[in-house]
Amino acid sequence: SSMLYGNIFNDSVTTNFMFRDKKEGVGVNFGIKTLVKPNELNISFRPKAIFLNNRFNFNEENYITLRSNGTINADVTLSNESDAGMHLYTTPDGDSKLNANLELFNIDLNELTSVIPFVPNIAGILNLELYLNKSKEDMMLSSDIRIDSVAYEGSHIGNEALEIVYFPKNEKTHYLDILLSHNDEEVAHLSGDYLDDISDPGLKGEITLTRFPLGITRAFTQESGISLNGYVNSELSAEGKLSALSTNGFIQFDSVYLNAPLFGTDLHL
Repeated sequence: SSMLYGNIFNDSVTTNFMFRDKKEGVGVNFGIKTLVKPNELNISFRPKAIFLNNRFNFNEENYITLRSNGTINADVTLSNESDAGMHLYTTPDGDSKLNANLELFNIDLNELTSVIPFVPNIAGILNLELYLNKSKEDMMLSSDIRIDSVAYEGSHIGNEALEIVYFPKNEKTHYLDILLSHNDEEVAHLSGDYLDDISDPGLKGEITLTRFPLGITRAFTQESGISLNGYVNSELSAEGKLSALSTNGFIQFDSVYLNAPLFGTDLHL
């Protein structure tokens, strides 16, 4: 259950949000003060808060300023005694309306998923760095995500890392680069352009798999009784409109073993 309450006084609005998890514990509780000024909003968080059933502290001089011309300034730090939390901050950068960084550090995913109804249990320690630069004409987004000791519903997967870069080249063409690492080894790389055409979208890109471990799928198929092991190597390219896409490349199986007793299947590739 959740609750939102507050009050309005002259040019300021004070609100407080509280959420109780499925065990009726206080999963989230924090307060916000919003000051309305001509052409801008000033937002600040109350010093004490509860997230994921843990007590956190905001930095005393925290703020987020939203201006009518589209610029955003911020400096918000949230931390607890276990050195978990987040840091959102902006830095001046010429004519950029937004030059923002978001850091999440030592976030316990088991605690996070335990307070969200109908979400499977995911364990691991999340660290994230997100960078966004937006000017009147350009935009770029990049992110480094790392989750150590990932487990899905009690089944261990490993240490996973994801690096993402995105930016629009023009009004219709978007560039995306994604790099996936498993236990500190690069296993998948995808890069290319996507043409955002409503009538006939297209793409031009490549995907490379390097000893991609099929064993990580066991965490998601364990209830079905299907077991998959081995590795996949691949280099694939695609170009053209989605209605007439041209592809080229190869897929190579390395010691792949599929075992599905319920279906009487035992396959080696």
